[in-house]
Amino acid sequence: MERDTDTALRTLLDRAAIGDVILRYSRALDRRDWDEVASCFASGAYADYGLFKGNIDEVVASIRRGLELFDRTMHFMEPRVVELSGDTARAETYAHAYHRRTDGGERKELLVRLRYLDELVRDGEGWLIQRRTVEYVFGREDEVVLPQ
Repeated sequence: MERDTDTALRTLLDRAAIGDVILRYSRALDRRDWDEVASCFASGAYADYGLFKGNIDEVVASIRRGLELFDRTMHFMEPRVVELSGDTARAETYAHAYHRRTDGGERKELLVRLRYLDELVRDGEGWLIQRRTVEYVFGREDEVVLPQ
């Protein structure tokens, strides 16, 4: 029974740590903390965001260029599925990403819904993303009307 409890506890801790790295990534995006974004990925990580792909340095540079087009962003990560296998894991995370910008005095908001499909590795006591594929589900752009 003790072994089952230890295994269950380790599983819960691993799931929480994987969730933390995914949430840390989204917070770093919104804060424009590019070093923190990169720190969520393992050395030699590869990512495919559809519009751009490559090693993590190339991908973070592309994300930065894209997000600099917006005044602010807010990324929400939804419940995810995590499959653990020793020191590796797979995670699927649903995300809602809001991007606001001002174009010639007109405010626009881009909403993107997507899935992050991640392969993660345990690095010491923590987890890092080794490989990421992003699936865009849909998006829309709206004019923002502020209350008078």
